[in-house]
Amino acid sequence: PLHNWVGKNFDLNNDWDFDTGNPYGSEPCGSELTHGNVCYGRWDPLITYPNNKIRIDLGPKFDNKRKKAIRIQTKDKFNEGLFIIDVDHIPAENGVWPAIWLVGVGPTWPEYGEIDIIEGVSNQDRNATTLHTKPGCVQSFKPKPDSSSNNCNAKSGYLGCGIEGPPGSFGTTFNKKGGVYVCEWIADKTIKVWLFDKDEFQKVRNNDTYSWKAPYAMFNACAGGYFKNM
Repeated sequence: PLHNWVGKNFDLNNDWDFDTGNPYGSEPCGSELTHGNVCYGRWDPLITYPNNKIRIDLGPKFDNKRKKAIRIQTKDKFNEGLFIIDVDHIPAENGVWPAIWLVGVGPTWPEYGEIDIIEGVSNQDRNATTLHTKPGCVQSFKPKPDSSSNNCNAKSGYLGCGIEGPPGSFGTTFNKKGGVYVCEWIADKTIKVWLFDKDEFQKVRNNDTYSWKAPYAMFNACAGGYFKNM
């Protein structure tokens, strides 16, 4: 499917689902992974559209400890694609954990894989692009200081195999001018991630990706169902 979520085309009712509750109990705050510091829910006032853009804020406290937060996922599932993410601002302060990822809907995690396109915590300066998979997906690159591992099932998938973006690809430096992240996922072949300056991307956006500059991250997509239904 082809989607263009810009401004109020960001259809919360028809295209997206909110993480609003824990299916394993009575806890009201969704599948909460931040050690009890936020409460995921359908907090519509936290999503606004200034200048026909999409802004998602962290809300006031839900209770004495947790703040209201948004976690959403598309209703459609993808098995490959070109994902273009034009970003003005990424939260950058102590305690925040912003992310945009593709995650497979399978019987267990990470049975159908996860592709973290944008992710980071607090004030870090470099984006973390990481794959998480079931056992058997190992990359050919040797782990470097800017890589978590070359085994995408490292620590049972929780560490995964990752490559950091260039300096200034996250946090306050990134927010000075923003940028465009692009992930190209060709099923069973490759997963590539680029970061462009906004003006730079406008010059190449209509060209085939093979003519673009080299991606800062390139992975083997590991044939055999490691990434699907995302």
